[in-house]
Amino acid sequence: MGNDGICGECGANNVPVAHFCSQCGQPLDASPRTVGRTPHPVPANVPEGYRKCDRAADLHFKVGSAWGGTRLLGTENLGITVFNAGYGLEQVEIRVTGQNSEGRDVFEFRQVLASVPRRAELSFEVPSYEISEPPSDVRVELISAVYSR
Repeated sequence: MGNDGICGECGANNVPVAHFCSQCGQPLDASPRTVGRTPHPVPANVPEGYRKCDRAADLHFKVGSAWGGTRLLGTENLGITVFNAGYGLEQVEIRVTGQNSEGRDVFEFRQVLASVPRRAELSFEVPSYEISEPPSDVRVELISAVYSR
């Protein structure tokens, strides 16, 4: 577990004195997963409209309809596009959460991307059946990754 109290396996918050994760039960060791959290010395320019991913130095995302553009009905799949401005990454696990206007989580979805090269844009969908109500805010968080070879 790192200084942020977050499990390197599942991303759950834990108390600082814990030896095992309260969510997944994995041992919390002193070597945090830092891949993807180290900024590139010369990051690529991020295209307009992207927001920074949580717990990631150079990953950014944008949200829209899986059909392209903005969501019109609120019932279609949610489209997430990730842009990597930093080091090439593989086995990238991310968590996407949506909150309603009161700040309550309305969905959580995990996605693993096999490869996210530098300056690449990759898209995936959050199925509409995963979303209990239209979110007013969406966040994307890096859980783990390894550097590309």
